[in-house]
Amino acid sequence: MAARAVAWVIARRRTETVNARLAEHVRTPRVWPSTPPVEPGGQDLGLLRYLLNLVLQPVDSFEGFDLIDQFQTSSIRYQLTAVQTALAVYQSAHTPAFGGYLVEAQQATVRKMTDARVWRYWFWENLIGNFRIDRDPVARDNIMFSGYLGAMLGTYRLGTSDTSFDIEGCLVFRSGGHEFRYDHGRVAQAVHTNMIRGEFCLYPCEPNFIYPVCNAIGLAGLFAYDESHGTSLAAQVIPRFRKSWDEEFLAYSGRPLLMRSSRLGLTLPMLRMAANDAAIAAVLQPVLPDIAHRTWNIMRDDAIRFRDGEIDVRMAPWERVDPGTYRPSSAATYAALAAAAAVLGDGEIREGMLAAVERCAVRDTREGMSYFPRLSVLTNAGYAAARFHRAAVATADATSPMLAEVAYPDVLVARAVALGGELSMILEPGDGPRAHEPLRLARLHPGRRYRLIGGGQEHEVTASAAGEAIVHIRLHERCTFSLCPAP
Repeated sequence: MAARAVAWVIARRRTETVNARLAEHVRTPRVWPSTPPVEPGGQDLGLLRYLLNLVLQPVDSFEGFDLIDQFQTSSIRYQLTAVQTALAVYQSAHTPAFGGYLVEAQQATVRKMTDARVWRYWFWENLIGNFRIDRDPVARDNIMFSGYLGAMLGTYRLGTSDTSFDIEGCLVFRSGGHEFRYDHGRVAQAVHTNMIRGEFCLYPCEPNFIYPVCNAIGLAGLFAYDESHGTSLAAQVIPRFRKSWDEEFLAYSGRPLLMRSSRLGLTLPMLRMAANDAAIAAVLQPVLPDIAHRTWNIMRDDAIRFRDGEIDVRMAPWERVDPGTYRPSSAATYAALAAAAAVLGDGEIREGMLAAVERCAVRDTREGMSYFPRLSVLTNAGYAAARFHRAAVATADATSPMLAEVAYPDVLVARAVALGGELSMILEPGDGPRAHEPLRLARLHPGRRYRLIGGGQEHEVTASAAGEAIVHIRLHERCTFSLCPAP
């Protein structure tokens, strides 16, 4: 009893200290330095090529992915989500007026999620953990799949405005003679239904275990669906989600619990991870910004120290393991913190964590790519998302011209932004100079003439009845091009 009393007093004092620090942040918010908005250069384009090469292979091929198991953190579903997130960040930050291979790559990440090797683990987890014989990976529980798939579909739709995944039954899951058909709407509805009927609102990943980070991702996916479809699924669950989050899924320190048993309510309050908190803060930023910033500020104060001009992260032993390969490495934690810091505008942490990744891993630049071969796909994708992110996201203008298609890897698109009827592009040859490279342009006014200027060239084209045109350019080096209506 005496030990419990002492623990209670310590916890109460800790809570009072945390609340005082949070109140101070509200009164005098941190002014975080931000990175100047520069266009992607050699390293960023090399990272982009690494991610594109992973997913632009045949849909049933997973060469280059970490193929270890489908039950824990190295699962392919998490790798696909991380890659799609990084590609979506690149598109929103730099190329909102580009379709082509960047859209195809994001579509491929979603299509690969339907491969039975990615999701059939659920039959065994459901059988052993719930005593249910049901292969459907979306309908009940398993937010570690449905929530992530919903988030992928949501970010894809918001970033591209493409409605391909709204087609009824377009996502087909087949295994063992069974078939389950889903689409963006049905996936979102499944997540919503699970949250509505769940005792905690948050619902399990593995049978019996509720992970707040997976549910935060699931809620972010619902919010993205609402934003693109004009629905209110997230709004319907947010009051219960917030109440349950604050009352059931926070430790006395104010940091989110790593997990809680859905059947017994038990948890491990001392088991925390900075990367886990960072991911929660990043995905909840557009949905529950107060919880996002609270989570980030508490974790930042608790786990990050500045010593002799360098950033030091206080990590438990399990945080010094790459979750995508299970090899010893702190780089995964650094990359996760960098990616979240970019979303939350914490330029100081972003720059420090990117530098930390680069200090503890060796980069490879073969075949035009730039990545860390000893680090997992998860960690490389998180690092890429942090590098790609820009505080001022490029504006997507659906009424102005767009670059619809170029050949990959012949042409790398570093910028494609349309505004006020004009299109601005920065293009770079991927594998040496190109003498006669076609660009397919779309969203033009039918019959109108347009002028393309850049790279010492000037071309005039007339838009077809479909509002498209093809122009051939020379591309010997990185060049800026602009397209505007001809006078």
